Amino acid sequence: MGVNIPLIGGFTVSREIPPTSPSVAIEKILKAIYDKLKGKDPVLILLFDDLQRILTNEDTQRVLSILQNALVELNLQGIKIMFVATGSYDIFSRIQEHTDSAVRIFDPYELRPLSLNEVKEAITIPSKKEGILFTEDVIKRIIYGFRGKSLLFTSYSP
Repeated sequence: MGVNIPLIGGFTVSREIPPTSPSVAIEKILKAIYDKLKGKDPVLILLFDDLQRILTNEDTQRVLSILQNALVELNLQGIKIMFVATGSYDIFSRIQEHTDSAVRIFDPYELRPLSLNEVKEAITIPSKKEGILFTEDVIKRIIYGFRGKSLLFTSYSP
């Protein structure tokens, strides 16, 4: 955003962002993807896992600002984008430490940790559908070996 204050009075406000800006590059990429979506009222959903990892360096405010600017500009163009992120339990307070305004692009939902029985079901129900059965010992090793860290199961055909 730029501000021009002429000597004769009044001022103008410009929302021009340089075409070489990283947020403009992200806008163009996301708009190109969005334009390929089909349906009556498409929504582009961006998924980011472990958002707290970008908070570990000095460019955090810049990265968050770039994402925020791109999402706001696209929203002003009527492009529907949902930004979904996972992170540590303190992610919002950590983001707020870097740039207060970036927190406003989120509508936080906190998911509680799964109980041991829920974790067991998350492992056994999909695997049974694939014809794979785990012994109780293997299930316990999976549960206690990952200690709450996310786990992704994929299936393949040999």
